[in-house]
Amino acid sequence: MHAASMKGKPTMYKTALRKLTIAILTICTAAGFTAIPIKTIAANSPFVKVSVGNTHALALQKDGALWAWGINALGEIGSGNRDYQSYPVKIMDDVKTMEAGWLCSFAVKKDGSLWSWGSNTGGLLGTGASSEDRNHFYPETDKLLPVHILDNIADVAACGSSYIAAVSEDNTLWTWGEGSHSLVPTRVLDDVKKVSFWSTRMLIIRGDDSLWIAWFNYSTKRLVQPIKVAEKVADVTGYEQTALVLFKDGTVKWWDGYPNEPDGMGNESYLPPEYSTNIKAIAVRGHYCMVITDKGELFEWGSSQKGLIEEYTYYDLWTGEIIEEGIRDYTNIPFQPSLRLDDCVSASGYYTWIGLAIKADGSVWAWGLGNLGVNLPPGIDRYTTPTMVFTAHGDPVAYLSEYPIVPTGQPSSWAKPEVEAAIVAGLVPQELQQNYQNNVTRGEVAQMFINLLEKASGQTVEEFMAVQGVSVDYTVFSDTDDPAVLAANALGIIEGIGSGRFDPDGVLKRAHIAGLANNIAKVLGVETEGYAHTFTDVSGHWVEPWLGWPVHAKIIEGEGDNKFNPEGLLTTEMAIVLAYRALTPLSKQNLHNP
Repeated sequence: MHAASMKGKPTMYKTALRKLTIAILTICTAAGFTAIPIKTIAANSPFVKVSVGNTHALALQKDGALWAWGINALGEIGSGNRDYQSYPVKIMDDVKTMEAGWLCSFAVKKDGSLWSWGSNTGGLLGTGASSEDRNHFYPETDKLLPVHILDNIADVAACGSSYIAAVSEDNTLWTWGEGSHSLVPTRVLDDVKKVSFWSTRMLIIRGDDSLWIAWFNYSTKRLVQPIKVAEKVADVTGYEQTALVLFKDGTVKWWDGYPNEPDGMGNESYLPPEYSTNIKAIAVRGHYCMVITDKGELFEWGSSQKGLIEEYTYYDLWTGEIIEEGIRDYTNIPFQPSLRLDDCVSASGYYTWIGLAIKADGSVWAWGLGNLGVNLPPGIDRYTTPTMVFTAHGDPVAYLSEYPIVPTGQPSSWAKPEVEAAIVAGLVPQELQQNYQNNVTRGEVAQMFINLLEKASGQTVEEFMAVQGVSVDYTVFSDTDDPAVLAANALGIIEGIGSGRFDPDGVLKRAHIAGLANNIAKVLGVETEGYAHTFTDVSGHWVEPWLGWPVHAKIIEGEGDNKFNPEGLLTTEMAIVLAYRALTPLSKQNLHNP
């Protein structure tokens, strides 16, 4: 088949997938689990709680309706698909509490049933199975819709990277995941009121309000004897670098750094009394701590900021230009929160990337890196101050007035000249000439790189393969028969993910485009060895030896400060720009002058 006849036609796989999706959604609607695109959230039932994951967020209404939004590469929002979701969609009703994890989610319904969905890497969903990795979607083990895993549950903690914990209504602790001793929920401890995570350690409040720290032995997978570390504790929360504790007398204490042996605690500090009066909620965001007072005042501070000198630089995500830089000196100044927001009822964060808060009127506010699709202006990767991103009715808020709104059908300003040139050059399939800010898929990139090969070589893909003596294996993948994918795979441009699967709808990271650029260069006879780069954030990463030639050929640039960000997700416009930049160094007349 001529390459031109591949373009714009849905494959058998995509057609079958649509039919399967319709069938699944029909069944799930009958069961009460279909994601409903938001029009208006009831004014008499505002959002009251928020939970932030690595690439998504969950928000709970007063009436128990659970909503979600985010990147959704592995089904972490629970909508029944893997579509990027920039505004809330309804997931289920009658929810009591919820927790967003790394790439998965958990909800406890009012009847005590516990549900999970998203990536099942490490067996975190509690289904008894486990997915191979977090880089691909595995339909046999990952879950696009909520699945029921346990009953009689009161609360769940999903911040663990290797296992999950839940507390039952009779105050017993249950755990599961490869970091524990079972892939299904297993009872491990009695007399537990609350559990949270601090790195791989569990922070446990017992029935007498004492605080204990416990963990699983890495080798034996058995629970280590819990250690008592505090008394008269009202609440506790934590993440990788910080544990935050609220005591019964209103005192707030935190430990920063990672848990140490033998007692498992790090450096401790206390929140000054003027900021710890009548605290009703606590939360963490990486090494940042948050408290909310009974007056709705939210204070956030860096858990290790006191007594330090911190140099900081904020870069534009795409151009690498410095947005803001300076030095923060905390050595001889009184403690002072770095952020304050009024009228808050709930707050949550994940690592140091993103913070979200719910105000009393139900509106959603965000600050930090925008990896949740929370309505960031084009070319900007963070909100430096809290900014309302959804109204009380869930409607997205327009970008800040100084930034233009980019229509769905238009590329961002930084990418527009090269995207338009790439379209003129015939590199961009018709179906990719829209939604430029969406994540690009593996199947879409395969089609674009076949177009790139044809333009660079001056031959159709069939002619090129015939000269190279390469033929297509039509049975190599069980999940796609797309001719472009099969051709790109046969030529060695892009590989499958194993077990006879290609995952055409899987998303790509920045590291992958460097590998693809090297692969197509080698197919076209370009020498890619012997070139260096200066990126400082790829040491030990698989992409490190693959970056030299794409940098030399001016195909790939960093994000500033000698950083490449290999794990950053690849958008459609980014992939188009990189393909266009590769056209000149790969073209036939330049093959001997790389």
